[in-house]
Amino acid sequence: MVLTPGARLLVARVSLIGLASLPTALAVRGSLASGPGAAPWFTDVEGRMPFVHTLRFFADLPSIAPMLVFAAALTVLGNQLLTAGALAIFLSRSSDPDRAGVLRSARKHGLRHLGPFLRILALGVGTSALVVSLVGAAIDALAHVGERRGWTAATMILVLPGLRVLSVAGGLATVGAGMLAARALTVADGRRRVRRTAILALRLCWRARLRWVGPFVVATIATTVGSGAVVLAWFQSAPAGAALLGWLGLWVLVIVVQATVWLWLVHGVAGIVDDPRVADLRSVPDTAFRFVSRWLRRRPSYGLHGQ
Repeated sequence: MVLTPGARLLVARVSLIGLASLPTALAVRGSLASGPGAAPWFTDVEGRMPFVHTLRFFADLPSIAPMLVFAAALTVLGNQLLTAGALAIFLSRSSDPDRAGVLRSARKHGLRHLGPFLRILALGVGTSALVVSLVGAAIDALAHVGERRGWTAATMILVLPGLRVLSVAGGLATVGAGMLAARALTVADGRRRVRRTAILALRLCWRARLRWVGPFVVATIATTVGSGAVVLAWFQSAPAGAALLGWLGLWVLVIVVQATVWLWLVHGVAGIVDDPRVADLRSVPDTAFRFVSRWLRRRPSYGLHGQ
């Protein structure tokens, strides 16, 4: 049986997530016996672990920072390569004779566009930090207003923190949509000027705000919340035997769902970039802004030549 390019991309994405999370999972498993696994305040709890105990359990885990750094680096690098390969497959299908080879496409196009992709990632991280700061400042200002005006405890304890979480999640997901759009434009037109590409990506996202950005934000938040809920529920339960196999199967299902959503979003942005209605954006030349050089050329000369 010959798998389609989409199915091959799905298998590659699931394999990437599994390989990236495996070192951290092994490190956590090896550190349980010498760490919180022997603590009486965890071992004496029967049945479902309380939520407070779950938080303390993670806090008492021995340091797994090296494994987390390694897993994050592997995920970031693999994601850049695989995303570039997937975009090359979905963009202008007849233009790439190697589009059926997923790993070959990821290696070829991923390495070719790795520099711009990493700069797009850096720009996205900085923008995400700015979004978190602005949302935090806005919610803190609302909290001060609520204290002065005597808002109810439910509003201060439940509504405002919930609004903070939703706002941050929506803002980060929107930044992610812009980053994926910038990557699609980079692969489609071979662009190298990330700042200009980022502006074009913003314009593209604005045009497709209901067709693509809205579903992107909803799907990203839903898969993130869903995977987090599964992890918390897993650690709050006490699975053994068949129950443990059930939790493992559920986690594999979550990974498959995440990979499917990623594939759907990549395919969606490729269709938008290939749309003739955005031809004016793609026709913008990939040139630098050169603000400093233009400002210097506009300055009058007061040298001896002008006297």
